[in-house]
Amino acid sequence: MVRRWRTKALSLLVVSLTWLLFAGQQDFQASFTVPVESANLPAILRITEPPNPRVRITVRGLRKDVGLLDESNVEVRVDLSGSRVGSNKVRIGRGQVILPNDRVRVIRIQPPVLTYVMRERP
Repeated sequence: MVRRWRTKALSLLVVSLTWLLFAGQQDFQASFTVPVESANLPAILRITEPPNPRVRITVRGLRKDVGLLDESNVEVRVDLSGSRVGSNKVRIGRGQVILPNDRVRVIRIQPPVLTYVMRERP
């Protein structure tokens, strides 16, 4: 059992390194919640609801790429330029999700539609 321990240790090291190399290449999926940023809100309007909108994003890609994503480097930005006083439904699609690289795909956004309630500024 103790004989040729160097050969056994080297074999274990090679197998471990190979496993780590290929484990990082696997297709991986993760979900996290991110805030929604609004853009182009008409100056005469203010958002009354929701006060801090958030959506849950599910992404897929290589484990090494997905593992680097979190709330600090993923953005969701919606264009509110066409908003009016009252209730406004805004669809959130993959085009509104800004990721740090293009090797990761967005596969789900929950909820896919946010309802903003707008009031005139006093």
